[in-house]
Amino acid sequence: MTVEHGNDAPGHEGPSGQDGESRPQPQAGGAAAHARALARAREAQQHALKGTGLSLQARALRALAGREYSRAELRRKLVLHVQAEGDDATGAAAERPGPDTPDALEALLDKLQARGLLSDERAAEALVRQKAPRMGSVRLRQALQAKGLDKELVQEALAPLQETELERARQVWQAKFGGVDLAALPWPEQQKMRAKQMRFLLTRGFAMDVVRQLLP
Repeated sequence: MTVEHGNDAPGHEGPSGQDGESRPQPQAGGAAAHARALARAREAQQHALKGTGLSLQARALRALAGREYSRAELRRKLVLHVQAEGDDATGAAAERPGPDTPDALEALLDKLQARGLLSDERAAEALVRQKAPRMGSVRLRQALQAKGLDKELVQEALAPLQETELERARQVWQAKFGGVDLAALPWPEQQKMRAKQMRFLLTRGFAMDVVRQLLP
């Protein structure tokens, strides 16, 4: 008997691939389409970095309309746009004069301060007024320093809080624990709860001596 071997014979690999499974062939121009997609993505990213094209002054005024900023804080916000809009295609800083240069940024900050629109003092006062009811002086000092304020201004902003530190700690403690009577708890539970309450107040920025006064 004659055995005919065709494309269906086991182990035969035809044009369709192994075991007769059809494999898709690469489409012509696929690499070019992928390159174009990458180019469009890079272009969109660069456009996003450049923002809406607003001037530095417009950006500054829009930010200041929302809240108080320190000079250092507003500089950090605006310098991102100076760097993005002042870069050339290779990523190097463009060597041409323009409205969004670092020097122009410093001049703008000077003008805003001279007009009373930008104030380190008001920025410090606003932060303390907003956060003092729920934070101790340690956390407040860190927040003020993060705004780039000088040591003298930070100390001046915190000075009035020394007289109210214990009372503010008491209010924060009561809001969290509802005035739990530690003396009514068994000794092991009492110690455990006291440690928990002390950790809470310390993380809120109240100094250890204040916490010990509140939780002797």
